This record gives sequence, structure tokens and C-alpha cells, in this order.
Amino acid sequence: MFLSLSLAAPVSIPAIMEPMAPLIMPLQIRGLFIAIRFIARTARRIMAASLARGIDCMTDHRPRLNPNSAKYREQLWDACANPTTGFVHCNLCRGRVFAGEAWAESHIGVPAALGGDTVGIAHKRCNELDNNTFVTPFVAKTKRMRRKHVGADTPGLGKKSFSANRDKPLMKKLNGEVVRRPARGEKHRALMAKLHGEQA
Repeated sequence: MFLSLSLAAPVSIPAIMEPMAPLIMPLQIRGLFIAIRFIARTARRIMAASLARGIDCMTDHRPRLNPNSAKYREQLWDACANPTTGFVHCNLCRGRVFAGEAWAESHIGVPAALGGDTVGIAHKRCNELDNNTFVTPFVAKTKRMRRKHVGADTPGLGKKSFSANRDKPLMKKLNGEVVRRPARGEKHRALMAKLHGEQA
């Protein structure tokens, strides 16, 4: 109600309502303040939401340009600029990236090595620190786990495969003796016989 009063065009007060004029004018002023406060609060929420998203400004739907070209970096800067203030923020430390400062393209969420396509802007030092301390070890471990899961990287593979590897019928003890590798069932029966005194 107050908002509609504040945004409405000024109207002349009828003669019958002239005694109520001292009450109507404060309501119009109060409605104007409420509208201004609402607009300011909405702008703050938009800025906070853009920072909370990590300024995820560009996806893989962008034109295929060389990431090191000036045109691509200019498009990335314009896409990551806050629509309200025009500022560009680092998606790692949340600090402001000033014009002329050293910055680099930074993938948000999933790294590029694992198929990530959402990118933003980060300080060059922040991006290098993140790559060295988190991204590179994480990607390497993920690839090792998948290769082991699908059986692509198992013991005994390669040109220098030993005859006493885990998948071979022979095994070599610590004293150098080479013996036949027992099957899993044989090892289990021997362990039960040792624990419970049963005949293997």
C-alpha cells in the first residue's frame, strides 16, 4: 500500500480530506523510504548470489577460440564482470581482480582434465597454488583409481613382468625360496586350521 502511494503521481487532495492531509503526507514519505530500502536490499542480494556462485560466468557453449588469445581473454573478462558493479572477482579467494593485474582462466568445480567446462577468472598466483596443492594430486589419484577399477593397471603388466608376481602361479619368499602360490581357498583352510586346530 505504501509502495503504491509513493509511486503514484501526485494528486490533489479533495476538500473533504483536507483535514487528513497531515496524516497522508507522512505515509507517502514512508512508502518512498520503503521502496528505496527494498531496491537496495535486492541489489545486495544479487551481488551476494553472484559471489556465492563463484562467478560461474562462461560454459563450453562459448566460441572455440584459443584460450591464450586476446579476444578470448577479453570475452572472458566481460562475461565474468558483475552486472551491477562491473567488478571482476577471483573465484578462488573471492578478492577483486583489478585491470592490469595478472590473472588466468580458472575452471570452477570439475577440473578441465576431468571434463569440466565452467570457467571463471582467478588471480594467477591463486590459480597456480590451487593447481599445485589440489587439482593436480586430485586428478592423478582419480585416474589411478579408475585404471585400477577397470583393470587397466594391475600388477604384473608391462615389459618387465616378473614370474613371481601376484597373478602368477609362483611366489618368492623373503628368504629367496620360490614356491607354488596357494589358491585363496587353500590359504583360508590353512588359516582356519591354525586358528581352530582343525585338519586342513
